[in-house]
Amino acid sequence: MKEQDLAQLTVGELLDLAILAEEEAAQRYGEFAEQMEANREPQTAALFRQIQTREIEHLRRLREQRTRSGAESKNIEPLHFFDPAEATPYKGSSQQMTPTHVYQAVLQGEERACAFYQKLKEILSDSEAKELAHALWTEELRHVEWAARQLRNLPASPPEGK
Repeated sequence: MKEQDLAQLTVGELLDLAILAEEEAAQRYGEFAEQMEANREPQTAALFRQIQTREIEHLRRLREQRTRSGAESKNIEPLHFFDPAEATPYKGSSQQMTPTHVYQAVLQGEERACAFYQKLKEILSDSEAKELAHALWTEELRHVEWAARQLRNLPASPPEGK
């Protein structure tokens, strides 16, 4: 979607987009967890499940907010607006993902979501939608900080090949 179209998003449409992004992220983390379980990587699978649970909780809160908003639903299609901002891409995933890989991927997804909402904060014409974009940006920024903290707190990995 063109930037001028994004600038015209309403509160309801923005909530719909945020919900779609969280649904995509939760689904993707679940898929990665299943892949890791199938490859007998229980620690990595458990991390993906933990992250999926966080996304599902954020999704639940967004759905409640959407219901409370009472805004008209327009059946937003995500690909008309953006490449799923938050979901970890399939490209680059492997059967031997370590916790470091997991948190790096999550951090990148959360950073993409932050950048998307930052852009919306700057271009939205509706003041309520702009406020919502700021709130969504703030939430995603907390997710970035969480993922960065998790990454920093991981034990040092031995050099590859050892």
